[in-house]
Amino acid sequence: MKKILSIVIIVGALQSVLAGSTNVYVEDWGSVKGGSSASFATVGWAGLYGSQSSGPYLGIYQATGASDVGSGNPLPKNTVYFTDITSANPGMIFTTDSSGAGAAGDSSFSDIDPTLYTNLTLSVEIRSGGGAPYTNYFAVLVGGSWYVDTNSPLPYYTGSYPTFTNAMVPYTNLASVWNALTTNSTGATIGGPAAANLSGLITGIGVVELPTSGGANYNELAVTAYAPNPPPPTPASITSTAITPQYAYVGGGASFLVLAAGTTPLTYIWESNGIPIPSGGRFLGTTNNELTITNISLNDGTATYSVIVTNVAGSATNSGLSLNVSAVPPGVLYAEDFPYVGPNGNLPITGVGWSSSASASTGVGIYENGPGLGVVYSYAPSATTNLYYVTDTNDVDLSGLPFVDINPNNYPFVSFQAEFGAGNAAGQVTGAISIYWAVAINGNWYCSSQPQEVDLTAQNSFLTSQYGFNPAATNWNTLTITGTGAVIGSQASSALTGNITGAGIVMAHNDNSGSDMNFQDFEITTNEAVGTAPSVASGADVPLSVAVASGGGASFGVSATGSSPFTYYWLTNSVLAQNGGRVSGATTATLTIADLTANDNNMQIDVIVSNSAGAYDVGENWGNGYGQTATLTVTNPLVGLLYTEGFPFVGPASANYPISSVGWVEAVLNAPNALFQESSETSEGAVFAYYGSAATTVYYTTTASDTNQSGLPFPNIDLAAYGNSLNFSLQIAPQFAATNVTAYVTVQLNNTNWYISSSPLPVANSADSPTFSPYTMAFNPAAANWDNLTVTSSGGIIGSAATSNLKGVMTGAGLVFVTVGSGGTFNFTDFAITGTGVGGINVGASGGNLNLSWVGNPAVELQSTTNLLGTWLDVPNTYGAYSLTVPMTGPGTYFRLAP
Repeated sequence: MKKILSIVIIVGALQSVLAGSTNVYVEDWGSVKGGSSASFATVGWAGLYGSQSSGPYLGIYQATGASDVGSGNPLPKNTVYFTDITSANPGMIFTTDSSGAGAAGDSSFSDIDPTLYTNLTLSVEIRSGGGAPYTNYFAVLVGGSWYVDTNSPLPYYTGSYPTFTNAMVPYTNLASVWNALTTNSTGATIGGPAAANLSGLITGIGVVELPTSGGANYNELAVTAYAPNPPPPTPASITSTAITPQYAYVGGGASFLVLAAGTTPLTYIWESNGIPIPSGGRFLGTTNNELTITNISLNDGTATYSVIVTNVAGSATNSGLSLNVSAVPPGVLYAEDFPYVGPNGNLPITGVGWSSSASASTGVGIYENGPGLGVVYSYAPSATTNLYYVTDTNDVDLSGLPFVDINPNNYPFVSFQAEFGAGNAAGQVTGAISIYWAVAINGNWYCSSQPQEVDLTAQNSFLTSQYGFNPAATNWNTLTITGTGAVIGSQASSALTGNITGAGIVMAHNDNSGSDMNFQDFEITTNEAVGTAPSVASGADVPLSVAVASGGGASFGVSATGSSPFTYYWLTNSVLAQNGGRVSGATTATLTIADLTANDNNMQIDVIVSNSAGAYDVGENWGNGYGQTATLTVTNPLVGLLYTEGFPFVGPASANYPISSVGWVEAVLNAPNALFQESSETSEGAVFAYYGSAATTVYYTTTASDTNQSGLPFPNIDLAAYGNSLNFSLQIAPQFAATNVTAYVTVQLNNTNWYISSSPLPVANSADSPTFSPYTMAFNPAAANWDNLTVTSSGGIIGSAATSNLKGVMTGAGLVFVTVGSGGTFNFTDFAITGTGVGGINVGASGGNLNLSWVGNPAVELQSTTNLLGTWLDVPNTYGAYSLTVPMTGPGTYFRLAP
């Protein structure tokens, strides 16, 4: 275990050298220079930091009136500011014995032999430069290598400008104190512990600052030695007082936290009404800087608390601390209000018995929202899903009420509630963050299947949200906790049973905008959730009418506001839809019907959304009582049609959809949902293909991915049956910076190899245009027309020319967009593949059924037989049709096309 060096806050400025001491080296950053800013290099020092678009901020400015907070003594007028906001490496400022004296009489650094001095000490006057909290350490250059003391982060003053605190770290050569430090032009890398005790001259000193948006201001820096006697002790002082009042329920817990400084050891005595509190029992930390009171009673709220900090040189007292104790409200089973106990700076949620499972880049903690009051914040700079939770083993009465197992069968209702508020502008964007309720039951974690609706109209405007516990499997998805977050899985396999042993909040940050969401006052109660009946607010949030070719599939979506969870009842021609066969999603927000035929034409689609507070029938109530049902129009395919996808928009209007909902794949790293609503309050949709820098992106479908969710399912197209009669068609609308984008057609053969057309589509992208125009390309299998393409999870890699003509079975197709420069956007829709003549019978994905398709032609029908030597029979209603779904059970059947 490393020996942790004490950091001493010196009462008095550095230039007032204590008796018996001498300054071995002093840097005052040019005490005679004038002006508001100066180059850092003029003082013989240098800085290391990463390359970035803004910052770091490094230089010298005048701090007229600067003084030491302990003594009030004045400090030199020049001050260094340093903020290293790179995310790659820590930053560093330093000087060495070869750096020179600098301008205007600054001291040059000379080698220091530690063996010649007693109590060699590194010290600096320091204060916060503003912004987020930061951490920094002293570093030394010994024996040609840099080392950093990570055991002793430098405290800093956060009060009003321009006051500084004198931070002081004794020097020791023990290996247990130092970590190796590697430097380069972009910063420093902190390595493992030093291999051996430091030996030799100190040939350089510096300060390492971890990446932050805050940063520090440094005034006079010195290396000081006391010879022959040690420095006089520094009296104990309280640098951050305990925050009062604190709040607690009877039976719960509460804490007071104080920060102190002075020559160690420091002794803490906590008192209640002036009487020292004995250790043990309900009181934890009575001899430490944090006192925790457990199993609180009403009498605890009548006492006045104080702490006395003492060392050999004196003592300091923080008194008049109060505890506000309330009886547990009726029906409350668990409560945590995330109190803020101090000191300045955000606190970990572990202090109140909660845990987090979040990515390393996520910011999470408790910040102060008033004296003794705190709020949890969840910030993420990129897309991630985080979990914040409590269990019966980690919340043992440190704060709020202890978590005790809850048997839902013992209560008429069990409800979760908390207050939520967007923490920044990015968090106010609809869809940027999805919030789910989490519960641990019977040894497994689950999260609510529907996200919690929260108010996003203002930042930090906290409103209470509630969720009634309903054990039905449709209300819950599985939840897997990982070392870097949580993974939301599929619907629970059965109703939830057993005791609730944990609960929490899932924060899904859905994009890279740097969104922040805050929450407070988490409770579990036996009260019925005060629900708001569901309603549907906008035209695009109701089921939208869809037109599709026979043999295809169609989806209908609804988005309601109100108290979740919602229950959905879809109706087709006023008959309740049931999952199974062609129908899926009958109890979810999206209904899908596959394998459509002419018998489905003009089907009326309605949905009833209900919750504990009521029900909303879109067909009866939407639009000021006039109601609205969606119409399903099923038509025969156009002559020659083999495949088509119109990318329909199924709602709601407030969000874009992933193109996976229509059976397509988006092979582009960190892309947002790409399917948007093209025309207001209709199912017309389109895909936006965007990349913000040079890249090759791919959007495609295959027989495996497009299995009748929308449009026609993608078939296995036998190229030998069509010769050169196949054609691709689509509509493209050049958008932002369209001159940077070029579009190509891509095909997959035999479920393996991808090829890209050697010539791009002739899109007129000389000027951006919102208008969709049709483009076509004839399929020619000659090798000269195709290049090899490798499709990856982050886009495509265009290779060499095809070595032979394309042949076999086409199992996939799509579009490739090559982007140059600073990026650009194309929108596209209505992708289709057509052919001429009779062609052949193509086979789609199989499961319980087999999808057959062919070139639609009014003069051609399908025939079948169970015996090739027997009679061929006409398959009814297949003249002019495109496809047929046949069962994979029963006797073997043969099919053919016949005029």
